[in-house]
Amino acid sequence: MLFICAVEMLLQMSGAKSGADGSSMNLAKIGMFKMGSPLKAVDPALSEHYERDRMLFWKMKPNALIDVNTRGHRGPARNFVKPQNTCRIIVLGDSCAFGWNVRNQDTYSYLLEKKLNGLMTKKMEVINSGIPGYSSLQGLRYFTSEGCHYAPDIALVAFGFNDLVEAVGCKDSKIPISPPWAVALEKYLIKSRSYVFLKRLILSNKYGRQQRYLSVCGLNGLNVNKLRALDIDKIKDLDLLIFTQSIKLKNAPLRRVPPQDFADNIVNLIECGRKNNVRMILLTLPSINKCFGYQTMLKLLASNYGVELIDLIYEFEKRNALTQDFFVDNNHYNENGHQLVAEIICQYLGGKGRQ
Repeated sequence: MLFICAVEMLLQMSGAKSGADGSSMNLAKIGMFKMGSPLKAVDPALSEHYERDRMLFWKMKPNALIDVNTRGHRGPARNFVKPQNTCRIIVLGDSCAFGWNVRNQDTYSYLLEKKLNGLMTKKMEVINSGIPGYSSLQGLRYFTSEGCHYAPDIALVAFGFNDLVEAVGCKDSKIPISPPWAVALEKYLIKSRSYVFLKRLILSNKYGRQQRYLSVCGLNGLNVNKLRALDIDKIKDLDLLIFTQSIKLKNAPLRRVPPQDFADNIVNLIECGRKNNVRMILLTLPSINKCFGYQTMLKLLASNYGVELIDLIYEFEKRNALTQDFFVDNNHYNENGHQLVAEIICQYLGGKGRQ
């Protein structure tokens, strides 16, 4: 107890911020989900703009940023009851959808709504429910627990980067669901600088031990770039593709969402959408270094389950847009990238007939 009090006093004197402090966020400084790199020992729920969630692991705090609304999304808050004569689109995704390091008015969700309202006869609403760091499992749980209650007509599903990030401890599906009392307790404890400091210290130590173990085994040098193979793109059978990718990952560090889990999550999203009469559209994710290993699986899932797919990777390649002119880094769109994504989706939806 004396030690904890001492730590608290030192951190107070140093001016260190707890998870509950602060009023602004530099998104560029929260780069703990980079593709092809091990996941750093960081728990977003300990950051000032996130909070613990028993099923989703973490979520944005309501009003955490100037353009984050009362429901923890970017953009205006929407009611669950959809207005009459309105077509509603929900974007399910990660930091690429959220708009990593760009303003809300530059995200493709914002731009898409603006463009579609100039084309469609109905009023168009686009809900940006993208959360930095989210995997397909988190997206599935969000959609089934909250997203579907917005009564969306269309869901744009954009996951994959965080799924292939190296897991710390266990894969996403094995992380236990926290009881409500534990979540409430941590929300109280997280106000303490010493709790946040000690929790991060424990996570860092755990991650360090995992990396030392992988180093001894000769595994920690492997990453998604090295595991990507051209022959995977030629496989036309879904089960064979999942098996092949699983074999390639067999001797690599554990991923947050392995191939079979990713397929199951996307299929469950598709089925949930159909039960709620939602038009599901899958999106592939462009990357400058072309290291998104689940792109072929998404195409096969779309084909096998009769669901639509917008191949953003192909569209970016066709326009020679896989360059730094369209990205903040290797994976996150800049203003030009978001503008291009909005144009591609708008053109696709417009070509499918006016709503």
